[in-house]
Amino acid sequence: MIRDDVLYFNPRPIDQLRGLTLPPRFPGLLPTVTLEESRLRVDAQIDSLRRSIKAGVGDQIREIRSGESHTFDL
Repeated sequence: MIRDDVLYFNPRPIDQLRGLTLPPRFPGLLPTVTLEESRLRVDAQIDSLRRSIKAGVGDQIREIRSGESHTFDL
């Protein structure tokens, strides 16, 4: 869900699933989201304009710049 320019996640780990990677669409940048065990990692693809995205899990919100990543503990 996108709210106030923040890409929010509400993941629920699935025991049978070892890992999942998705490329959600977000205005201005194409992030990659990886869910593994009790972590969710958001990678911002390298962008020549050096843009950033804001991602949130629960009450944690992080700005992730082009070429960087952040891992949220679930």
